[in-house]
Amino acid sequence: MTKSDVKINNKVIEVKLRPILEERNMSQKQLADITGLSTRTVSELASNMTQRYSKDALERICEALDVEVGELLTIEKRKHNEK
Repeated sequence: MTKSDVKINNKVIEVKLRPILEERNMSQKQLADITGLSTRTVSELASNMTQRYSKDALERICEALDVEVGELLTIEKRKHNEK
């Protein structure tokens, strides 16, 4: 878990963008170009370095990658030793 994962009770929302991009041999820059999002936005999402998820950004990414939101975002149970 990164320091900026969004926490819900004892769970965290994690963005699975990096593995999806790797699976498709697509760079963050390519995704940014396709979606019209900034490379910074894509990078922050891929690195789980954001606490707010823009609905517009998520919709653009899902459309570009032909995935559902549930494939892009997951809720993971936080480990006991994580704060």
